[in-house]
Amino acid sequence: MAVRKTDALILKVLPYRESSCLVYLFTKQHGLVNGIAKGVKRKKSGSPPVERGMRAELIVYSKPQRELHTIAGIQTLDMYEGIRAGLEKSALRDAAFEMVLKTMKHSEPHADLFDFFDRFLSGISGTPLCSCFPRALWRFYIDYARILGFGANFFNCAGCGKPLDTIAGGYLIHEKGGCLCEQCLPQKPAASYLPGAVLEHIRSQPDRAGPASVSFPVNTVQRITRLLASYCAYHCDIRPDFNSLDFLDDLLKGQCSSFYREGMIHQAFGAREC
Repeated sequence: MAVRKTDALILKVLPYRESSCLVYLFTKQHGLVNGIAKGVKRKKSGSPPVERGMRAELIVYSKPQRELHTIAGIQTLDMYEGIRAGLEKSALRDAAFEMVLKTMKHSEPHADLFDFFDRFLSGISGTPLCSCFPRALWRFYIDYARILGFGANFFNCAGCGKPLDTIAGGYLIHEKGGCLCEQCLPQKPAASYLPGAVLEHIRSQPDRAGPASVSFPVNTVQRITRLLASYCAYHCDIRPDFNSLDFLDDLLKGQCSSFYREGMIHQAFGAREC
């Protein structure tokens, strides 16, 4: 049995028997690790709950040829309190985690990815809601694809190589690994269209702490979020079905969102398109 101490992000927690949990981790030193955290549901004075989204230091007791390992010695490093405080930021985190859980196939060390996930969580935790919901998720999908080696080109046409016009926009074509201009795409799929303002926004990588500088209709935000998610799904060879994005759509529509009820959705995205 190997004993390994590591930093970990808890991607998912499921109950297991009376007092234990199944935990799905992304660790800094060992990549994906799935295990059983025994006894963590017993009430202990001063012990924080083990929950999705926390960063922890823990010990992995692993055995060869086992899919589930024993997890112990869990010490909380960061709860990302700004995310736990509301549905909208939790929805962004859960959408990112669902992508990771569906696309990461191997348990391999990947410190760059771990640091990227930590920056993403810290960023949305400390950023005003109107500046990150849900466009921080766009940046996550774009950067995640780049780190995994299939980043999309949003600057030049993947057909003719000419710079993409930020007025006309472009069409994100998954199999091309980037965008095509109108001249290079005889049939123009509406679902793949990125308006010029969206291209400019994606290129600029705006400060998440600052106000939203560009307004997009809500239905455009929903479509682009799913378009970028499907780009990652295509290159990771998985189905582009994401339950977390259904919930995110509900929040954007204002069906259960305090963000919408307070009128902030208009500041961040402009008027709705019905």
